[in-house]
Amino acid sequence: MTTYIVKPSDAWIVPGPPLATERQDLLVSRTLCLKAAFDDLDLRHVSNLFAEEIVYESQAIAQPITGRSNLIEFLGAKFKTVRAQPCGSERALLELGTVDLVAAKNYPILICSYAKARMALFAITLDHSDKIARIDILTALPKPEDARGLSVS
Repeated sequence: MTTYIVKPSDAWIVPGPPLATERQDLLVSRTLCLKAAFDDLDLRHVSNLFAEEIVYESQAIAQPITGRSNLIEFLGAKFKTVRAQPCGSERALLELGTVDLVAAKNYPILICSYAKARMALFAITLDHSDKIARIDILTALPKPEDARGLSVS
């Protein structure tokens, strides 16, 4: 058997078809709610949009976090840690953007930057009732620098 190793810098994604306008708009709206929660360190912007069986998965953590209450506890602790940082400490910035994913071309995402370097992409998936079913934090593929920023606040 032959094994091929592909470095992230040599990999690419074949994008899926574009989303319907209504679905794209809904994903953008939900993504902006997630952005508001991280910007304000306040889950009230988004927690009511989490599905009961939501999955939060990152290429930087060993195990996914599953379930609405577990994710609220996890993010609450994360936000508390950030709030405890000294005043004036640099924080990650989130910007609305799009990236090509297998799920769709021009998929709405959040681009996470720290010290002017793109570190990760946040992509959400909605369930049949339009609740957020997944939050995926992508750090390797697609590459954060491949995302296209949108001038929307």
